[in-house]
Amino acid sequence: MKRAAVMSGALVMVMAFGALASTSFVGITAPLREQMAMVNSDELIRVNLVMTNHLDPGYLSERAAGMSKVERRRFVLDELKRFSESSQREVRGYLEKMEASGHVDNIQIIWMANAINFEATPAVIERLARLKGVRSIDWDEPFPLETLLDLPEKTPHRVGAGDQYLWNLERIRAPEVWDLGFTGQGVVIGNIDTGTDYNHPDLADHIWINEGEIPNNGIDDDNNGYIDDWRGWDFVNNDNDPMDQSGHGTSTAGIAAGDGTGGTQTGVAPDAEIMILLSGGEGPAWAAVQYAADNGADVVTSSQSYKFGYHQPDYGMFRQMAEYELAAGVIHSNSIGNQGGDPAHPIPWNISTPGNCPPPWLHPDQTLIGGLSSTLGCGATDINDIIKSYSGRGPAAWEDIQAYYPSYPHPMPPEYWDYPYDNGNQMGLLKPDVSAPTDVTTTQLGGGYTSGFSGTSAATPHLGGSLCLMLSAAPSATPAMLCEAIQMTALDLGAPGKDNLYGAGRIDVYEAVQALMVGAVSLQLAPGTSSVPQGGTFEIEVTATNNTGEVQVFDAWADVVLPNSNPYGPVAGPRTVTLGPNQTRVRTVTQRIPSTAPLGAYTYCGKIGTYPDDVMDQDCFDIEVTP
Repeated sequence: MKRAAVMSGALVMVMAFGALASTSFVGITAPLREQMAMVNSDELIRVNLVMTNHLDPGYLSERAAGMSKVERRRFVLDELKRFSESSQREVRGYLEKMEASGHVDNIQIIWMANAINFEATPAVIERLARLKGVRSIDWDEPFPLETLLDLPEKTPHRVGAGDQYLWNLERIRAPEVWDLGFTGQGVVIGNIDTGTDYNHPDLADHIWINEGEIPNNGIDDDNNGYIDDWRGWDFVNNDNDPMDQSGHGTSTAGIAAGDGTGGTQTGVAPDAEIMILLSGGEGPAWAAVQYAADNGADVVTSSQSYKFGYHQPDYGMFRQMAEYELAAGVIHSNSIGNQGGDPAHPIPWNISTPGNCPPPWLHPDQTLIGGLSSTLGCGATDINDIIKSYSGRGPAAWEDIQAYYPSYPHPMPPEYWDYPYDNGNQMGLLKPDVSAPTDVTTTQLGGGYTSGFSGTSAATPHLGGSLCLMLSAAPSATPAMLCEAIQMTALDLGAPGKDNLYGAGRIDVYEAVQALMVGAVSLQLAPGTSSVPQGGTFEIEVTATNNTGEVQVFDAWADVVLPNSNPYGPVAGPRTVTLGPNQTRVRTVTQRIPSTAPLGAYTYCGKIGTYPDDVMDQDCFDIEVTP
């Protein structure tokens, strides 16, 4: 009797209606063929294997509509895992068999994009390319680190500690946000870079710790696929020590979240938790994004990027990963390279990936409408708010790249031909999205500080840290809301509106936070009376308004302050409310006063948010309880 594969009803429906074919069969790419011809038959080559089918991110978003942020993320990621497990079953089985015989090593399942990163002999690669459902196998080339990092040639140098706010933090108005009480608390930021010095005094006490993992016991305690990943992961060497390899990642982490313990406040969001994700190469980068989403990162920032003139990146795969990030509710800030005037990186491929991926919300000046993803690309401005000459230049293009470069090894999937540039006949995709300061002081590998850290590498963690501050102020904000707020409040520089040098402008995080604090959902209460007797009732007209173009799900409840000034409640709710895009709902509710209620003046407060502590909005009124 043949064994039947059993799938849940939900997965069957996804397989039937939510699957897309990435593109036509590619097989073994030309760069990999060349590498296979150069090595011995028993040598292992690191490759990325991509399956033909993947889940439609739009379908996942539709299925997740109305879910809370936590529910949405879990649903999306669980569906991706199940789909990958089903479609990769034969490939995984063969890889495991070959691993046991020493012909395969370092297998990393990138279920988020239905891909696998591993090392294998040429013969194994040839066999895998013939398996049903395999779209492509490509060489995961070990690029020189300097081509991935978005630093110009200037080398930072050590400086002593100081106690003043740095000019760059004041320029984006971060200290004014701290004065409001928002310092990044409660937010996890994944930093995809060269690792981070987790012993640096300015970073050590807020490095993200995986509480589901017992350190160094050799067991995957939380069953997330990584053994002893208690403080992040090294996706290059596939081990649990993400200590910085070059200093770059320590410097970017310091801009995002350095807390000034050593004497100089370098970080935009000093209380955000830093998830260390050591990467270098396409496969490790995709695995790092997946890990961040699966382990609770709210924001991802990366100052590594992949350039047209150096890497011939797989644009479609980076776009796909960014779309799944967005579906899971994660927002991503990325550098865009320092090749602004370099003819080896021509427009519309000057902006490096993944910073060229669409943002979660389209600026009104982007009149060519296509798809969305998680990623904001960040340009670099100097102390005078002038764009650096090396900062990546837009527009970007999402079009049939092989129509212009026939030998390009990675076909662009047709679903990503949505922002064509067409040799300048169409607008493409406006990039960068925003800009931020560069040439700044930040944390240094081994302790202390370094000045002159620059490039879009330095600009990007300002954006990542700003997104953390915004989420501290508005924990329920979606990536689209964050993206809209940071763009629409940026200081407009260069050509009016969003342009291809500055984007929407240099970020102003204080104004962005103020914009978010208007609230995704607003609440108004209109009581029918100003007094009520003990044991009586009174009516309240309750108006709840969704101020966004997305479904909002929240709790609603009411508390009171008693005549003796003590809080009491809830006196109503909590109950879960769902509002459609831009929907206003008006209800009249009846509130009963207990016959034993103390006499005197009460303050009645209706609240919406996540019960009991996360209040998105509230409205209060005074009412007198009489005999």
